[in-house]
Amino acid sequence: LSLGIHNISNIGFPALLIVASMVTRKRTMVFLTFYAVACVAWLCFGELTGAFTPQVLVKSVPGDFVTTALLIILAAFMSRVLSENLFKKNFQLQQELAERKRVEDDLRENAIRYRTLLDNLPQLVWQRNLDSVFIDGNTACARTLGTTVEELAGKTDYDFYPVDLAEKYRADDRHVIDNGATETFEERFLTGNSERFARTTKVPLRDDLGRLYGTLGIAEDITELKRAE
Repeated sequence: LSLGIHNISNIGFPALLIVASMVTRKRTMVFLTFYAVACVAWLCFGELTGAFTPQVLVKSVPGDFVTTALLIILAAFMSRVLSENLFKKNFQLQQELAERKRVEDDLRENAIRYRTLLDNLPQLVWQRNLDSVFIDGNTACARTLGTTVEELAGKTDYDFYPVDLAEKYRADDRHVIDNGATETFEERFLTGNSERFARTTKVPLRDDLGRLYGTLGIAEDITELKRAE
């Protein structure tokens, strides 16, 4: 009351109106802005006419109203621009998150379909890293090795075969990795106490940068064919 419009507390109510305009529709923002300007006009011209206190230390002048009104309008406009940009970015972020979730759901469904297909193949399918350590395999592969799909990862041929066979398989893997090309081998393997034969195709696996990171093996039992020959 002693400093009139120069007291910052007198701008508190118009400032609240400006903040409120940030989260409202454009029509409401315009209304609140003009309402804030009217409040400032009431304060300024009220002082000029001595309506509030007859003797203030610092009297307002009409220029105070013009300056403050322009500041309020500018603040309201900038607040609206910033809020619209924030809302737009938030909407874009929500769309990106929804799209990412949709892609993740699609990938999950594709992974389930891939796993179902893989586990129903009669051929033995497996994936190994550059050190010939199993990363994954299908049900037929795990069953032939006498283990489960969950327990296959981290194992090597030495865990399932005699040393001579394990070294033969590792040598075939190394040959494919060194040449960087798909190779087909006829390999002997053991199931329980019986000896069987397989035609195995080994494919070098590469990442997006073309770097080798392992091999994919697909083996088909040809024991009956070998016996017929």
